[in-house]
Amino acid sequence: MDYRIEHALKFMEVHCDRHLTVPLIAGYFGLSRSRFEHLFTRETGTTFRDGLREIRLSRGSTLLADARLRIKEVSARCGYSTTSSFTRAFEKRFGLSPSRFRRLSENMSALPQTPMGASGPAPQHIEQTNSTF
Repeated sequence: MDYRIEHALKFMEVHCDRHLTVPLIAGYFGLSRSRFEHLFTRETGTTFRDGLREIRLSRGSTLLADARLRIKEVSARCGYSTTSSFTRAFEKRFGLSPSRFRRLSENMSALPQTPMGASGPAPQHIEQTNSTF
């Protein structure tokens, strides 16, 4: 992977709670907007906007495991300006509302752990949360 896009992805993960734009990140890495968009799409197979959304929602799914955080806080920590926009994007991506996802995650963590070395398919909702671009 092009080192600039690799670093851009890391930057996006660290700063996904901020307002990130193509010109901002392209400039940070010394690229024109069009060159950055071309490289990003070529290297990740997705657009900047879709890639950023995936990073934000992945972080959201992780943060939802912390029951002390209200969904509004999770939404803000993922860079969403409103809880409703986070909820819409989350439901579209995972097929569940953030609160339902949290309840299912809590129920899964209450299950006994599989013995080491045991094999078998992972629950479907767990596989979905681990997908990348």
